[in-house]
Amino acid sequence: MNFQTLTLVISVLGMFVLLICLLLLFTGRAEKLGQPQKIRGLGLDLEVSALGLIVLVGFIMALSSIYFQVRSFEKQLAAAEGESLALKGALAQAGRMSINLLVTLDGADSPSHFPKLDDVYCRYFVRDREREEWIEGAKVTSGIRGDQLRVTIEGITPQVYIERLELIDRNPKTARTWVKDPLGNPLSPSLTLKKIE
Repeated sequence: MNFQTLTLVISVLGMFVLLICLLLLFTGRAEKLGQPQKIRGLGLDLEVSALGLIVLVGFIMALSSIYFQVRSFEKQLAAAEGESLALKGALAQAGRMSINLLVTLDGADSPSHFPKLDDVYCRYFVRDREREEWIEGAKVTSGIRGDQLRVTIEGITPQVYIERLELIDRNPKTARTWVKDPLGNPLSPSLTLKKIE
């Protein structure tokens, strides 16, 4: 028997005791129980009505279990709100993905002209329904071929439009910047096909 069931049983039992006391009062059978009784024990010398004591016990049982039920419901409500927030966060991330772009740098066609990977910094400007902002520090790694870089763009949805992509060589001796303006939506690329005869 779990705690919630136990509190429900105590509540019902307390209400049942109260109901029996009311029935005894209305039927006139509570005269003997209504007489003051002397209770002695544990250093106490009390003169109380047995019926009053039974009503008090029933009332305390009913109220205490109702209190525990309300506390249990509050805990369940707090847990449900936490789950709701977690699900909202998961739903916000559900349609997002990361993509890798292979980038060829204009003018860096030989190894001597190619920037060192540690010196390359990437950022891009994103526009969609939720935001218009620069995303700084995109991950840059070496590409498949020696004259390419791989740029990882994260959090992309089908509605994202990338206004500008910048690769910056931060080496003071060879400071350069490469730009693709606009890049568009990388999930829906726009291609121009060359006609062959």
